[in-house]
Formats: sequence, structure tokens, C-alpha cells
Amino acid sequence: MIKYSVALLFLLLFFGSCFARGGVSGELRQHVDAALPELHKAVVETLRVQKITIEENKIDEMTALVVGSYADGSKVTIHCELLTLKASTITIQIGLFGDKLKSNALMQEIGSRLK
Repeated sequence: MIKYSVALLFLLLFFGSCFARGGVSGELRQHVDAALPELHKAVVETLRVQKITIEENKIDEMTALVVGSYADGSKVTIHCELLTLKASTITIQIGLFGDKLKSNALMQEIGSRLK
């Protein structure tokens, strides 16, 4: 019984530290050479073309947040942040643990709209 308790405690501590560091979060982050308004426009266009329902769409001088969902209910969160007047960071999270294939596909399509 004590062995199981110690093992469970270890697992909880491991996953807790991974979540705190973003290790298990499944986020895909990339720097792009685009102004924030241009990046935000590319994100919204990409989600519409991919038939991802947009549930939240906010932009201000420093950040943009677009939240949507696939037809299967998977949540998509895209956060953009201004770095300079001509550079931004984009972070894509699909579901709780992430979906690398879908995130990469969205990132590529967003990037193609910026060229």
C-alpha cells in the first residue's frame, strides 16, 4: 500500500511540474514576421476556411485571442502577442493536451496567408 502511495505521489508531482512548465500542455509556439493585426487577420481567415467555429475573437494593441472549436468539439485556442511593430508570436493549443498534427497544419496555413 505504501509503495502505491509513493508511486501515486511521484506521478502527481511529475505531471504537476510538467503542467507548470508547459511541458504537457501541447502548445505550438512560433515567432512570425508579421504585425499583430496582419497575423490576427490570417488566423481568423484560416479558422473560417477550416470550418472551425469561432467562439471568441479579441484583439487589442498588444495581444489577440481567438478561441474556436472543430465539429468534433475539440477546442482551439490561438494567442498572438506583439513583439515589435513587424514581428509577433503565435501560440496554438488544440484540446487539453494538444494535437501536434492539427496544430502544425493550422500554423502552416496561417503562415501561407502571411506571405
